[in-house]
Amino acid sequence: MFYLGQDHKIIVYFEWEGPPGPHKFEGIWKNTDGKVALISDFQYVAPGKQFSGYWTMLLSGSEAPGLWTLEAHIDGEYAGELSFQLIAGSSAALSPAPTPLRQPLANR
Repeated sequence: MFYLGQDHKIIVYFEWEGPPGPHKFEGIWKNTDGKVALISDFQYVAPGKQFSGYWTMLLSGSEAPGLWTLEAHIDGEYAGELSFQLIAGSSAALSPAPTPLRQPLANR
C-alpha cells in the first residue's frame, strides 16, 4: 500500500535467470482502469545468467486511488506483474508503519 500525498515513489524490484548478454527491461505501469499510465525501460548487459533490475514510479499525489499494476517485460516477452494499492489519505493511523516485504512478480 502507498499513500498519495505522503509516499513519493514506488520501486518494483525483479530477479530472474536467462542467458548472459544484452537485455531490454520494460515496465508497463497500469492504472486502476487497466490503461497504460507510464512505460519505463532500460538496457542491461548481464555478465551471468542471474540478473536483477528495478523500475521506479514517482508519485505526484494526483494519481487515481485504487489497484495499480506493474507489468514486466524482458526482451519483449511477458515476465510477470505486481499489483499495489494507492490510497488517498494518510497512514498516520498506522503505528508503527509496516515494513515492506519483497514479493516475487506473479507469472501468468
